Formats: sequence, structure tokens, C-alpha cells
Amino acid sequence: MFLKSLDIKNYKSLRNPGEIFFNLPDSVNEGSGLTILVGENNSGKSTIIGAPLKLKRNQIVNDEDKNG
Repeated sequence: MFLKSLDIKNYKSLRNPGEIFFNLPDSVNEGSGLTILVGENNSGKSTIIGAPLKLKRNQIVNDEDKNG
């Protein structure tokens, strides 16, 4: 399974909504599928990596679920 893109809104340090696109491997070019996250400290790099893992474990609660 490959993650094609990720749309994060109002999660931890990522307050501005935005979609992040990941490179997909093409089985031809060596290194295809490699995505490198670069940014300043506290810019949300770890949040981008951690969000899908928490979703997989059902640890993120939707705002609508919180407010009932």
C-alpha cells in the first residue's frame, strides 16, 4: 500500500490546511517513490509522518465527533 497524498487540517502544529503529495515508486527508476521532508524546526515534519500512523490506530478524533 502506498500513500499518494495527505490532507491535514488543524492537527498539532499544522494550522493551515494543505495537501501534501508523495512520490510513488514506478518500478523503473531507482529512488522513485522517495519523498524527503525538509523544513525548519517545529515546522511539522514529524506531524506529517505521525498523522497517518495515528489514523491507522484510530487515535485521532474528528472535531465533529468531539462536539457530538
